[in-house]
Amino acid sequence: MGESQICALAGITVDIFAGEFVAVTGASGSGKSTLLNIIGCLDRPNSGRYLLGGIDLSQIGPASLAQIRNDKLGFVFQNFNLIARTTALENVALPVLYSDATRAEATQRANEMLSAMGIAEFRHHWPAQLSGGQQQRVAIARALVNRPAILLADEPTGNLDSAAAREILKIMMRLNRDGLTILMVTHDPEIAAQAARVITLSDGRIARDSSDRAAAVQTWAS
Repeated sequence: MGESQICALAGITVDIFAGEFVAVTGASGSGKSTLLNIIGCLDRPNSGRYLLGGIDLSQIGPASLAQIRNDKLGFVFQNFNLIARTTALENVALPVLYSDATRAEATQRANEMLSAMGIAEFRHHWPAQLSGGQQQRVAIARALVNRPAILLADEPTGNLDSAAAREILKIMMRLNRDGLTILMVTHDPEIAAQAARVITLSDGRIARDSSDRAAAVQTWAS
């Protein structure tokens, strides 16, 4: 920024293992979103390496990164990021169409995911006709429709009331029990406490990394 340099992440070294549910927390500006964007292949690190499944992604071209994002990673955002002029079904089917599947296959898989999220009856609703919790379920269905290995969630409960947040957390914990790897960014300590592992960032560095599964006080999901 002009003559100033801001180091968003400073020498972070971290391993995330298959099947983990990891929460990344910290104050605003601590580097949470930058870390998530690098893991999600949305940003490139200026130095160092990022290995996904043993493959160094730091030197891979944009087209290959886009393919990896569509095939291996699912994204859920605080603001849902649904396409306003398409139905819930069409929103969920879109990533399948990007993978060169037929429209019939995309529709079938989208219907299956909406059913799994418990909102099949809203498949033909526009996003504006859905509650925040329902929109986030659609967003999760869209994130999972290509059967990714990792779900990346950026403040997934940030725009929800407590009841809707509780339901979204239950869904994510169920998905994790079924084997899905989840990395969730949150500023809310109560939400972070639901994860089996909590990484706390401060000024671009890891201030704390707790992998004590017994420490997760899962009161919200009970």
